[in-house]
Amino acid sequence: MANGLIIEKTPEMEEYEEETGKLAIWKGKISKDFKKWQVRKEKGEIKKLKLEELTYSREEKKRVQKEDKHQKTIGKDYEHLIVVEYLFYRDNLFIRNEIEK
Repeated sequence: MANGLIIEKTPEMEEYEEETGKLAIWKGKISKDFKKWQVRKEKGEIKKLKLEELTYSREEKKRVQKEDKHQKTIGKDYEHLIVVEYLFYRDNLFIRNEIEK
């Protein structure tokens, strides 16, 4: 404590001490291990955010693919209905012509 400043413990320092079992303040100075831990913690938080974003984009992709597949199924059903309706109309027209003869 050459400069006479007193370093107060922060909640982050207490978390470090609980996690590692080491002191955050050693001989009146912030320890190098604590500083390294802070950097690793920040990197871990950034990595977690990126992972969450990636997970969200994967879920969104799956949702879009599922909707697209559903739309294709509906389209096939609609096309099938058009064909069936045409065949029904054609058969009825054929039957009418046979009856009229």
